[in-house]
Amino acid sequence: MSEDTQNTASTESQKSGACCAGKSKPLILIGGLIVLALVGLGFATNMLPNTSATTEVAEQDKDITFDPEEGPSEEVEIAGQVLKPGNPVVAVLDGEEIKRSDVLEFIAQLPEQMRQGPVTMLFPMALEQTINARLLEEKAAAADTASREDVQEQIAEAKKNIIRTAYVQQLVNDGVSDKKVQERYVEYIAQVPEMEEIKARHILVETEEKANELIQQLNSGASFEELAKENSIGPTGENGGDLGYFSKEQMVPEFSDAAFSITKGEYSKTPVKTQFGWHVIKVEDKRTKDKPSLEEIRPFIETEIKRDVLDEALEEWKAGKEIVMYDINGEPIAETEAPAADENAAEAEESTEQEPVSGDTDMEETTTDAPAAEAEESAE
Repeated sequence: MSEDTQNTASTESQKSGACCAGKSKPLILIGGLIVLALVGLGFATNMLPNTSATTEVAEQDKDITFDPEEGPSEEVEIAGQVLKPGNPVVAVLDGEEIKRSDVLEFIAQLPEQMRQGPVTMLFPMALEQTINARLLEEKAAAADTASREDVQEQIAEAKKNIIRTAYVQQLVNDGVSDKKVQERYVEYIAQVPEMEEIKARHILVETEEKANELIQQLNSGASFEELAKENSIGPTGENGGDLGYFSKEQMVPEFSDAAFSITKGEYSKTPVKTQFGWHVIKVEDKRTKDKPSLEEIRPFIETEIKRDVLDEALEEWKAGKEIVMYDINGEPIAETEAPAADENAAEAEESTEQEPVSGDTDMEETTTDAPAAEAEESAE
């Protein structure tokens, strides 16, 4: 695998993601019918009812809001799919009407990846499965399956789980406020270090001799982009070796150390060796990466706050209860005392004094493996 693929994956995948985010927006919008079912039909997080009675679907910067049970008040088009007003009947089974909202409810229960498919393909399949489900319900009712003891036990357990989850969801949602989010954001941003990024191009070749030859051509005024297109063996060669912006951690150390030491507008005067070949690098720009905005990390912050709310609540509830725990066989759990801190420190110091060579060896192995490990992380 080439250096471009291994080490610029993070940078290029981010750009690709940004590109695809724009291109996939219609795909998500095509699933707009699916999204609206999630809220209005009672399948929000953890398949629990949501207090919101409306659904919003963004389409080309336009908000489409309607109650899925009632449908849109006028005809709307979502990524090429026309949605007529109301909640029309889409099938009739022995005189029993199946409405569009019934099918959307079925779609809402599908795995997330399936819900993102084009509704023009999903809806017909979901409609057929909705009809099949009605037939199964009819047969199960005729067989009085619900009265079976094992079924009743499962229903009772499912009911308890739904109630628990609904309570927790309301608890943690009530624990989130704009003030808490803002305060947590300020704390988070204060801990985010400044990150330098550079925008660079490179030419990857197999030999040092070839790299030196290209540097001589650059010294004579040759175009870096053209040389990259004509000589680079990496996939970015066709783009003039453009790597875009990247941080030091996104590349293997040999490449990063060389690239970040080059002055803006200059190129490397000697070839740079990595495990992928020989590089000639040109730095086109340097900048400090902007810290994420509140809206960019709001979901992350809200999740953290909800987790804290639940943890604090559990600790409070436990404090008011007498709790005794036993091992897997119902026996008392043996209490083990942790070694004193000063004893641990003494043992660690003694170990360090007795085995200095072992410590050095481990460090060397870690250092040796670091470039390859970072390359794999960048590719991921």
